[in-house]
Amino acid sequence: MKLAVVFAIATCTPTYSPTHTRCELILAGNWDGTEGSNFLDINGLKEAESRFLAAVPSVSDKSVNKADNACRMLHGVKVFVANTQNFIHPWTLEKVSGYANCGGRNLVIGTPPSGRWADSSLTHELFHIAQGCEPIQPATDGQDSDHANWVRDGIINAIHKVEDPQWNP
Repeated sequence: MKLAVVFAIATCTPTYSPTHTRCELILAGNWDGTEGSNFLDINGLKEAESRFLAAVPSVSDKSVNKADNACRMLHGVKVFVANTQNFIHPWTLEKVSGYANCGGRNLVIGTPPSGRWADSSLTHELFHIAQGCEPIQPATDGQDSDHANWVRDGIINAIHKVEDPQWNP
């Protein structure tokens, strides 16, 4: 009986991985599968996520403007890093600095020349994931359909806020 209780308690205790964040973003490593360091470590990812979550209430898009909702959307997403700033998007074959794959639950960001996560497309891609890659249409303010409401609902401003080293959430 005593063993069963100990087992039950042990199986209910959450475990935390050194590669996961509060929202369970997973730092998955280099996109091309190579070994070696990249500019983003788990502490940088945690900082980016924390600043992202602090900025989401400033967005008027109701699918994104609550930290708990945004966090739920980020849960289990794998973050990969490309070794270059720009790379070829696997579906569009366009040169990009990042992309989000909501169906595949992953995102890829390029390595910025500065080596700072805030200079990468990370925050931009987190907003795509938080919206489920489905921004509110119609596109306005000269935005394409992938970023339809980003100006209108303050997502662009929130991205700039998160990436600004002077902003103290």
